[in-house]
Amino acid sequence: MADLVEGKWYNFKVFKIINLPSDSKKYYVLKDQDNKNFLLPQKYYANYGLKPGTQISCRIDKINCVGSYFLEPQHPIYSENKIYDFVIDRIVEENDINNESLQHYFVFDEFQNSIDFFSSVGVMEKKKGDRISCLVRKIRKGKLFLSIPEQTDKSSGLQPGKIYRFKIVKTKLDTEENKSFILEDIYRRKHAIPYLDYKHYGFEIGQSVNCMIRKSQSTEDYVPEPENPEYKVGCEYYFRINEFESIVDYFGKSINIIIVKDVFNNEIKIIGPEQENKRMKIGKYLLCEVTMFKKGKIYLKNMNKILNKQI
Repeated sequence: MADLVEGKWYNFKVFKIINLPSDSKKYYVLKDQDNKNFLLPQKYYANYGLKPGTQISCRIDKINCVGSYFLEPQHPIYSENKIYDFVIDRIVEENDINNESLQHYFVFDEFQNSIDFFSSVGVMEKKKGDRISCLVRKIRKGKLFLSIPEQTDKSSGLQPGKIYRFKIVKTKLDTEENKSFILEDIYRRKHAIPYLDYKHYGFEIGQSVNCMIRKSQSTEDYVPEPENPEYKVGCEYYFRINEFESIVDYFGKSINIIIVKDVFNNEIKIIGPEQENKRMKIGKYLLCEVTMFKKGKIYLKNMNKILNKQI
């Protein structure tokens, strides 16, 4: 089998259930067609009926910077982008960041898990115990993310992957740990991004910034990702090698990690070569390509080129 691709579906077989001493949690051990092992946390999928010998289909939900795979098995009842009925537990009136009234719905799925989502006020006359039709927007870690089919996303008009101009209008402090920059888009809609993720960008109130629209992996909401003031996606830069480490995955495979620092002194981990490269030393500069930005962090690809002189 070729390398697994993020977002694609593949067939796996549940091989066994293990308890890892490192975190005292139980995992399903899955095997792909090449007999390669993968781990799936048991706690998210207790209602899926998984047991040794079960054949399942999983989406590659994420491949992280050190090459670890995160799988999302197909839900036994629900599918993404399809509509189902749910029983309403309760409805709470709230206001959103634009001070517009919303109805905060709490419903139960077929496993009696509580799920919440928001709806515009006055769209429906519903009460506790009624059934409501919802679109399953995403399934992640066994959790359903729902919306009303007729209602558009609050970022309607903004297209994922495209760049728009936003204005930083203020900061908002809910708690010391939950401070946000409030950005206004071209439709005068407001969006909150975590202050701690972007404080090193040096934003000022009234400043205009370019943001690429990305979909939140957890909620499928459209999220503005400000351009990094120092780096551009697709460009190559030299980064100082700060440290090396070797990690062993759950199945005993050793992975070499190179730790570099950006101009903001943030550490970034990159997969190193499988074989030792004697030219790669602490203090040397490694050429890397910037592949993406997410939550104020840069993601790098090792170009395996060392600068012979100091910068």
